[in-house]
Amino acid sequence: NPEKALGQIGRALELISPVREPRLELCAQHALAEFLTAAGRPQDALGVLDRLRPLYQQFPDEWAQLRFHWLQGRVAHALRQSREAAAILWQGREELFPRDQQRDFLMISIDLAEAHVAAREMATALSFLEETTPILAGWNLHRNALAAWLAFQKALEERRDLKPAALAPLFDNVRRYYRRYWHVPSAEFEIR
Repeated sequence: NPEKALGQIGRALELISPVREPRLELCAQHALAEFLTAAGRPQDALGVLDRLRPLYQQFPDEWAQLRFHWLQGRVAHALRQSREAAAILWQGREELFPRDQQRDFLMISIDLAEAHVAAREMATALSFLEETTPILAGWNLHRNALAAWLAFQKALEERRDLKPAALAPLFDNVRRYYRRYWHVPSAEFEIR
């Protein structure tokens, strides 16, 4: 529930001292931008990102910068700048792969596929998802996690003629599945 999360993060930001806890301030502001994007307020999220640039510069570590770029890609997608979003997300995905951050790699791959679909590049999205399958298979994930990926691919292929907006629930559903069941072998993916 992004709206509820916005209220919670707002209260949390009131308790953080940006001077004493700049990294915590960065994390909370980043979360604020994430929740604004999820709540359908990407223009507000872009404002938060613009304010955060100097704070992100205080933390030049690769992980902080990667998270920043990933969020920029998600905000660009929400602002319907699909090609720009795809370029940003592709770069983030390429940076994540060698770091063995499997769950994040998978999540950014979903974001990237959705950006390609929004740019009306369905063939690129499907090809990209197909190329990602052997990577996932090599991770030794639980059976249902890989089955969910294959079911997601198949559902997208079957719905390839739908408008991007009609496919958004499928992307939301697969993201929710992996957030909740990354480590839970018994959960099965349900296509909606």
